[in-house]
Amino acid sequence: MTGSVARGATLGVFALAMINIAAIVSPRNGPLLAEYGWSMFFFLGLSIVLFLIPVALAAAELATGWPEAGGVYAWVKEAFGERSGFLAVWCEWSENLTWFPTVLSFIAGSLAYAISPELASNNVYLVIVMLSVFWAATVLNFLRVDQSTLVATIGTFLGAFLPILLLAGLAIAWFAKGEGSAIPFSGDALLPDLSGQQLLFLGGILLGFSGMEMAGFHARETRNPRRDYPKALLISVVTVIVFAIASSLALALVVPKQEISLLSGTMQAFTDMFD
Repeated sequence: MTGSVARGATLGVFALAMINIAAIVSPRNGPLLAEYGWSMFFFLGLSIVLFLIPVALAAAELATGWPEAGGVYAWVKEAFGERSGFLAVWCEWSENLTWFPTVLSFIAGSLAYAISPELASNNVYLVIVMLSVFWAATVLNFLRVDQSTLVATIGTFLGAFLPILLLAGLAIAWFAKGEGSAIPFSGDALLPDLSGQQLLFLGGILLGFSGMEMAGFHARETRNPRRDYPKALLISVVTVIVFAIASSLALALVVPKQEISLLSGTMQAFTDMFD
């Protein structure tokens, strides 16, 4: 594609942004950050400055310079040849081997609270729900790109934005009612103890921010990639940061650190606040 506007393109700025946001924003990331208490802001800042923003800037530059179908594959192939492009897209695919189980287990654990909380530790239940959701998502991706993007957008609003906004709103009501904070504030609490194992969990936070390049795979379906892609990335970065802080801080303020579950911590917060 040599022109600035792709023929037959269906995706605009909002749709492109939602592709990235759907891959990153989720209530599942809250429990991992919440375990750090106030020092979550140190790790958030480190992750944003050293990973999220550089990846977004690189993706914006590559997508506007080489607006071709294939995303990471097309960009790496342009610079280093087809073999390297294949290796890059294989790495992009293989990371889903760890990403999908994480997301699916969170979905299954959250759904268990709507049925019976004990199911969250039932392996048979977890496997059935995880495989069912995975295959349902696979079938939906046989739709046209604009249709599957619409499904992803609706799912992101209902499954990410709405729960996180509700969680933040309940946290505000929690304090308005006079309940105390599970993490008392102090200046020293903002700095983590890097002599222990806390720094090891930085990898989990970085993984939670990965996916900012996903919209690059849809460059050929974009109306004007040179104009729309950077705007979409800016919206994505701001949205990811705001919702990451809202979900993790609300959870940390309500649920005691020693009781936070990485699998169902968000549902713990809802349970505590509704009780």
